[in-house]
Amino acid sequence: MQPRKRKQTRRKLTGQRVQFIVGLIEDWPLQKILTWEGVVALVLKETGHVWTRQGLQAHDDIKAAYAAKTSACREFHKTGKIPKNKAPTQSIWEQKVKREQDKYSELQKTLRWFDERFVRHIANAIRLGITQEQLEEPTIAPERGQTDPVKKNKSSRK
Repeated sequence: MQPRKRKQTRRKLTGQRVQFIVGLIEDWPLQKILTWEGVVALVLKETGHVWTRQGLQAHDDIKAAYAAKTSACREFHKTGKIPKNKAPTQSIWEQKVKREQDKYSELQKTLRWFDERFVRHIANAIRLGITQEQLEEPTIAPERGQTDPVKKNKSSRK
């Protein structure tokens, strides 16, 4: 009688396992080209469990480590020099700095637009003969009691 094959149960990729796989990818030698099949085989060898490429690629940390390592391997094969590794946090900070610089340039454009508008308004006021004192007068608060029905009724009862 042949031994029964055990049905292999699915194992969930926990955060600890994901970090372990990320470490395996980061330790991959630069001389060998990294492929998903190689990663799946390495994970099988180290953990004794098979996850598919799609299952591994679904995790952002694994995907980012794979992308970084493949680009490093390509650069090594092109130049023959070992590239400097960027820490993941450094690339995150670079993205944040880029976003803030873009936001700053947009705010500078808006500020220039308001400056031009202000100068145009002052030039038109001077052209129309409005004095500086008239421009600096405070605005008159609107009489809100006239449109408020409660206040309108109180004043008519008096």
